[in-house]
Amino acid sequence: MEQTNLGFDPLPKKTRKEVFLDEMNRVVPWPELVALHISPGQASGDTGWNEAIRWQLPAMAGTTVTVMHAAKGSRPGANTNISALYFGGPLSLGASWQEVRRRDGAPGSVGASDTDAWQLGAAYDLKTVKLFAQAGKVENLTFKIDYDHFGVGASVPMGPNGKILAQYSSMEPSNAKASKTTSVGYDHFVSKRTDLYAVYMNELVPGRSNGNTYGVGIRHRF
Repeated sequence: MEQTNLGFDPLPKKTRKEVFLDEMNRVVPWPELVALHISPGQASGDTGWNEAIRWQLPAMAGTTVTVMHAAKGSRPGANTNISALYFGGPLSLGASWQEVRRRDGAPGSVGASDTDAWQLGAAYDLKTVKLFAQAGKVENLTFKIDYDHFGVGASVPMGPNGKILAQYSSMEPSNAKASKTTSVGYDHFVSKRTDLYAVYMNELVPGRSNGNTYGVGIRHRF
């Protein structure tokens, strides 16, 4: 049975890379995770780089490699990122490394930090469930603190348009105990552009009370 589009025009078919990254983001909402766990002094580099050039090498054996470099320009340092994605049958792999040498912000701010960071991700589709795993590390050279990140998750199809999502993640700085987050949610697409979601999240942060968050919403892509 074809999915109802509720009058919205269909989007162009997504590439495997876009599907993989979209699913990873729904199971592991990294922007929200960063907002919760990565305080000033951990990761730096912002979400966009000025004076940058990007190379994407031709795909070979299911693997795509991308290199990006932002010139020093008028700032104290330059940025470099190398990432790779692999797709082979039910298996998807991703890896990323970046070096940020910007130190152009106010003392103590994210923009003032020199950092090295890497992240690995993997997904395997068993049809009845899709499994995800992530691991990463941020080395803050300015504040002399390392941060280890780890996560595992699962996506379980519920009919043609719905999925149950679950995720466990932890972040451990070199100077403190690990923070741990567990999330369970449901995501239902009513069209190719629009989905409804509900999520529950439990967070354990050393030295603080146990936190519980509930959320429901609707998301539409323009």
